[in-house]
Amino acid sequence: MKISIVGAGFAGLAAAWWAKKKGYEVEIWDPAGPGGAASGVAAGLLHMYGGVRSSRAKGVEEAFEEAEQLIAIAGEEIVICRGLLRKWRNSREEKAFRKLAKRYDDVELRDDAIWIPKAYAIDCKQYCRRLLLASGAKLKKEKVESLSSLDSDRVIVAAGHKSSSFSELSHLPLKGVKGQLLHLKRNKLQLAHALNCGGYVVPAQDSETLFAGATFEHEYENEKPTEEAYELVYKRLGPLIPKLPLIQTVAGIRCTTSDHKPVAEWIDERIGVISALGSKGLLWHALLAKRLLGSL
Repeated sequence: MKISIVGAGFAGLAAAWWAKKKGYEVEIWDPAGPGGAASGVAAGLLHMYGGVRSSRAKGVEEAFEEAEQLIAIAGEEIVICRGLLRKWRNSREEKAFRKLAKRYDDVELRDDAIWIPKAYAIDCKQYCRRLLLASGAKLKKEKVESLSSLDSDRVIVAAGHKSSSFSELSHLPLKGVKGQLLHLKRNKLQLAHALNCGGYVVPAQDSETLFAGATFEHEYENEKPTEEAYELVYKRLGPLIPKLPLIQTVAGIRCTTSDHKPVAEWIDERIGVISALGSKGLLWHALLAKRLLGSL
């Protein structure tokens, strides 16, 4: 069986890996190459505790384990650091975080925060490149105008917010949310793990840079970074880190739905889709791809 995958981000590359495991011939179509869109500009923070109160979503343990396995396949070198310190901002968050520390063995209570040792920060672009190599898929750096033009038995669309641009998927309630990420000069700030307090700060691979993010813009003119991003991100960070010099701002468009639930299903006998992973693409991509390919 031959499978064409549209999109070389987290979801598309995970689908390529699982298609290879099942012995299929795989090609990936993406004019920007692996990690060329939103997946490539992500900070690469992976953990199980999301939302304002750091709650665990249903199935998140399995999703985390599947993501860990693909990261291991890509190689230890892509892991930048381990561990996440999440500070509370008010009494409601403090109460919620203290409950988490009592309920879960992998959450430790600190003075004004919880420590989550089962967390990673990875180099997302390197991850995408290595996962492409591991999948053995043929990369086609061309734009797909029509799914009917692909000479394949099956087609999986994993093109983020652009997935619904194809007529076969136009009924899906997908919408884009712009996210902007700051690349900051560390100066003398030493950081060996990720931080979160509304916004997040993650060390980069090099010793000179920090990633800080991110914005959640439901209304935006285009995909380009804006000058306002610096103040918007620091408003989310609060007192987490001091103001640091800006190296550059990068931007990407996340894909979500009104109920914030991802889409991973076969539309018909030929076309499948993995989309709307939102800001949790790194957490859910491996499991959703495994389930979609497992249903073949």
